[in-house]
Amino acid sequence: GGDEDVGGAVTSGADRSGSRTFNGGLDRPGGTDDPDIGMGDLVSIIMPAFNAERFIGEAVDSVLQQSHQDWELLVVNDGSTDGTATLLQALNDPRIRIFHKANGGIGSARNTALDHARGNLLSFLDADDVMPSGSLHSRIQLLREHPEADIADGCMVEMDEHLEHTLRVFRPSFTGKPFRELLRLTGSCFGGVTWMLRWPVSP
Repeated sequence: GGDEDVGGAVTSGADRSGSRTFNGGLDRPGGTDDPDIGMGDLVSIIMPAFNAERFIGEAVDSVLQQSHQDWELLVVNDGSTDGTATLLQALNDPRIRIFHKANGGIGSARNTALDHARGNLLSFLDADDVMPSGSLHSRIQLLREHPEADIADGCMVEMDEHLEHTLRVFRPSFTGKPFRELLRLTGSCFGGVTWMLRWPVSP
C-alpha cells in the first residue's frame, strides 16, 4: 500500500532534462519527534552512481541529515569516468559502504548493492537526488502502523537542478496490492525511488 503524504526522496534528475527530484518531501505532522518509531530498524539505502560528481555530495549529505540515523548507505560506483570515485574516497562515515564495478547500468549497480544489504528495510536514492530529513522516519512509521504492508511509498517532487523551483509533484494514490498497476506502469503507484520495502535479513 501507499500513503500520499509520507516521505520518500527528492529526485534532482540532473541527467533528466536539467531537473532534479526531491523524493518523499512531505513529513507527517509530529512524526519525527517520537523516539520509539523506527527503533531497531536498519534501513539499507541503495545508491547507484555513474559520473555523478556534480550532485553526489548533496545526495550523501541528505542521508547524513536524516532524523532516523540507523541506516547504511551502499554506494555503487558504476564505472564512472569523472571524479565520482575520488569524492567517494573522501567519505569517512562507517555507515557508508562503497563498491566499485565496471559499468553495467543502473539495474546492475542496484543488484550489486542488494547483494550486500544488511538492513531489514530497503530504500533507494539516486546519486543526483536528495531526501528531506524526515524521509526515512515517516515511511518507517507508516510500515509500523500497517504491519500487513510490505511497501511504503511517498511523494516525489521534481525540481530544477538548483532545487529552487518545483516542476512537478507526484503523489501516490494507490493502496492495496500494486501488481496490476505496476504492470501497467500507471501513475497511481509507479515511482520506485520513493519506495521503502521490507527486506528479509540473512541469518
